[in-house]
Amino acid sequence: MKGQGGITLFRAPLPSPQGRAYYLKNLVTYLNKVLARLNDMLSFFPSRFMRRRKKAINHIVVNRIVTPPLCLVITLFSVFFLLSAGFSLPPSDGGSLHDDLSPSPTPTCTSTPSPTNTDTQTATFTPTTTPSPTDMLSATPTDTPSSPPADTPIPPLFVLINEIAWSGTAASANDEWIELFNPSAETINLNNWILRSLDGSPTIGLQGLLLPGGFFLLERTDDTTVSDIPADMIYTGALSNSGEILQLIDPNGNIIDTVNATGGSWYAGDIPNNATMERVGAQPDAPTAWGTNNGLHTNGLDANGNPLRGTPKQMNSVLFPAASPTATDTFTPSLPTATSTSTPTPISTSTPTPTSTSSPTPETATPFSVLINEVAWSGTHASANDEWIELFNPNALPVDLNGWTLLSNDGSPSIALQGTILAGSFYLLERTDDTTVSDIPADLIYTGSLSNSGEALHLLDPQGNVIDTANVTGGPWPAGNASNRATMERKGVQPDTASAWGTNTGFHTNGLDVAGNPIRGTPKQPNSVLFPTPTPTPTRTPTPLPGIPHINEFLPYPRFDWNGDGQINTGDEFIEIVNLGPGAVNLKGWLIDDSAGGSHSYRLPAILLQPGEMIVFFKTATGISISDRGDGVHLSNPDGLVMDKYEFSEAREWNLSWCRLPDGWGGFHYPCWPTPGYSNAVYLPSPMILPLLPSPTFTPTPTLMKPLHNGAGRHHRHLVYM
Repeated sequence: MKGQGGITLFRAPLPSPQGRAYYLKNLVTYLNKVLARLNDMLSFFPSRFMRRRKKAINHIVVNRIVTPPLCLVITLFSVFFLLSAGFSLPPSDGGSLHDDLSPSPTPTCTSTPSPTNTDTQTATFTPTTTPSPTDMLSATPTDTPSSPPADTPIPPLFVLINEIAWSGTAASANDEWIELFNPSAETINLNNWILRSLDGSPTIGLQGLLLPGGFFLLERTDDTTVSDIPADMIYTGALSNSGEILQLIDPNGNIIDTVNATGGSWYAGDIPNNATMERVGAQPDAPTAWGTNNGLHTNGLDANGNPLRGTPKQMNSVLFPAASPTATDTFTPSLPTATSTSTPTPISTSTPTPTSTSSPTPETATPFSVLINEVAWSGTHASANDEWIELFNPNALPVDLNGWTLLSNDGSPSIALQGTILAGSFYLLERTDDTTVSDIPADLIYTGSLSNSGEALHLLDPQGNVIDTANVTGGPWPAGNASNRATMERKGVQPDTASAWGTNTGFHTNGLDVAGNPIRGTPKQPNSVLFPTPTPTPTRTPTPLPGIPHINEFLPYPRFDWNGDGQINTGDEFIEIVNLGPGAVNLKGWLIDDSAGGSHSYRLPAILLQPGEMIVFFKTATGISISDRGDGVHLSNPDGLVMDKYEFSEAREWNLSWCRLPDGWGGFHYPCWPTPGYSNAVYLPSPMILPLLPSPTFTPTPTLMKPLHNGAGRHHRHLVYM
């Protein structure tokens, strides 16, 4: 069929189901095009065979002239068939086919969880209307909650199981509670997350949002377990005192964190004091990653008003340095000495020696009660002068900074601090003005620059005691980077040494500079060095989706030389396969066959069929005989699994095929005009007399035809003849 023009073909890829309605909307135009195709099709018929069939053709013409009213009946039947197949007419808005192909949005339903309190294994969400004043570690939430995109894998330790009161409280051993912590810079939507024990109880379907640097408190059975701190969620199911394995699972089924993963007894916590098991920072679950609450830093009350031996919704006690006991001066009063006389002499009255009363001295802050936590000594991308410094309060109590001083060993900067730094919170100092970190308000503005070559910083309390230092040995800064403006971050509560500092990793950042560039630091959020560095995921080459072959047309009762071998016989029976896409498909090993008990199946050769391409297999190549009295056509994959099939009862007329309308996607229709290698067409009798043209030249061996072009330069479908 090379070189023959005038045939309008569909372009690859095939239209989606939404676009099929286009053919109904333009039904009249479509039928006219069908008749035009028939006109050109018959132009392919060899003239010598047409002369033999002149009588038959005249008979067809007469019938067309006599029975044109049947066209209306067939048209209505076609409409009924397509509508019964599930198609719907789109609005008649004059849009194009491409307009109809646009997918329509799918409405979604959202349910609002309501707080309940049951004894079943179903967790319930308890919204907190008033934020807890102790939850000061949480960064200010943004207006729009964010979370990792759905197609982005959530990394391990993105959310931590942070504290477990597996032994209950002093009020009741059943008053267990669990705390989650978000060490990331993103708000996490916990809907569809699961916290579960391997023995099945508890299994908690999480709900709600977990803010950056924030805590999520789960209390068992009711909200009186921690009586003075509202729970974020109530759950049911007990933890065994002998130990359990807990898993935190994201909506994709990935394990994000575990507790006690090796099994056996709990790594930490105790029963006599009901002390909790606390996470020692953001590190993988192991015995060394957990500690028992030390009793020096606690928070919250149980159902009877007793202090909890834990830190619900506050930083864990194991993150603070253990307090050193201070010697207490004991005052020993001096007793007066009595004097006796043996002779009657005047009694002398002894005057007691006055004792001095010591006046109280101002309370001295302990080392590390406030930390120099992060130093942006190299400035930002917007300006090297836009330096900033962050302090952190790791304590359970606020600290009054009035009278405190932060100074450099060279005298600049020398900053008189003001205000209060809340428990578990940050204090941001920006140089010169409040635009250094443009989207986070500063707690204090200071003047004086930091040298890029290094300085020693000292934090002094009102009595002049050194509470903390940064780079105390002087010399170059132990961390940070001037080239990418990465900050120098403290690795938790530990003495100032070179190993106590790290450079911002770039995986966890926060804030924007005055030019709107992301800051390579974490102002007012936990430092990036506290998080595990993500393992780079190897770049995967996207695997193209394979194509989907379908039976598109078959002819069981031919009376024309469709394969062009010069003979009209059953060898002209054919089966047409189309690739629905979206990718190419190699037909090697695929099988075509008729119904069971018929011909032997034919294994297809290695032919790569591109999306939208068709291939026609004639009986002369396959040996498959399709019975006109009723049969079926099957297409199976190389494993023998039937992927497409169609059964029919009887071929009533010759040269009428079964075809899908529209091509590839639609259901099978009968009768159709045989169109091997071209777009399918419904059989419609027409009164028009069709002219005869010379027959085309066929290739007897498998040949990939080059793309044909119409006047607009559009590609027709490729065709392979066997």
